[in-house]
Amino acid sequence: MKVIEVKWNDAWIDTDDFTKEKAKKLTPVVRTTIGFLVGENSKAIVLCTDHFEKDTKTINTAMVIPVEMILEYWEYEIVEKDNP
Repeated sequence: MKVIEVKWNDAWIDTDDFTKEKAKKLTPVVRTTIGFLVGENSKAIVLCTDHFEKDTKTINTAMVIPVEMILEYWEYEIVEKDNP
C-alpha cells in the first residue's frame, strides 16, 4: 500500500471579528497530510489513517482532498519486512 504526503490549501473558520478590509486579505491554510492511499480520481485523492491486516477491504478515518486544493504531493512505497 502506498503512503501519500499531500500539501494542500484548506478552508478554515474563525469566530473573531474582522473588518471587511482585513477579511478580504485572508487566505487558505496550507496543510500537509500523510496517509495511506485508498484511491484517486479526477476529483479527489482519498487517504486513510489505518487499514486492517485481517480485513483488507476495511479502512479507518477516510479523508477526501479535492484535487483543486492540492499544491503538491509525493508517493512513498512501503516495503513490508517478513516477521521473524
